[in-house]
Amino acid sequence: MRGWFFDDVPPGRAPVGDLAIQGADQLYGAYALARWTDSRPPARAECATLLNTRLGQQSLDVGKGDRACFRTENMRVGYAEVTGTPDADHIDLAVTVWQLAD
Repeated sequence: MRGWFFDDVPPGRAPVGDLAIQGADQLYGAYALARWTDSRPPARAECATLLNTRLGQQSLDVGKGDRACFRTENMRVGYAEVTGTPDADHIDLAVTVWQLAD
């Protein structure tokens, strides 16, 4: 498993961290992870609502185009989209992490 801590600026590598990948088809969220099913990217409030109203999972099977909201160790809200799976050991992600709400 390979992951990142997203509370650091810039984000840092970690064995697991806030969000991690395992192989080319699984996303792992250590604190909270929920699939985003809308066709458009979410706003921060939408991801926060999703994470607060649905039973989260620690892992999701994913493929190109799949999206998920996640929470970091310091309670920030994030969003990840799978942009590619170049080989059996990698997943390419586009990630947004929002600042804590006031």
